[in-house]
Amino acid sequence: IIIDVRSREDYDRWHVKDAVNVEVDSITDYVRDIYENTKIVLYCERGGRSFRAARLIEQEYNSRYKLYVVRGGIKGYKYH
Repeated sequence: IIIDVRSREDYDRWHVKDAVNVEVDSITDYVRDIYENTKIVLYCERGGRSFRAARLIEQEYNSRYKLYVVRGGIKGYKYH
């Protein structure tokens, strides 16, 4: 699953195909019902919010999921 942790407005402007929009403050509630060991890719504008979201998930659920963060965020993704 690919999760865009930016604001809804930023997501509406451009997002990775098939990504869902879940802002950082709602991330632990959203992933609660995702199957254990699911690969979750998190991204934001430049990487800071996605790292924060990953930390929140790890704090709440330990190593229940396989987390990946797009280094450099969407800015790095768009131009490569």
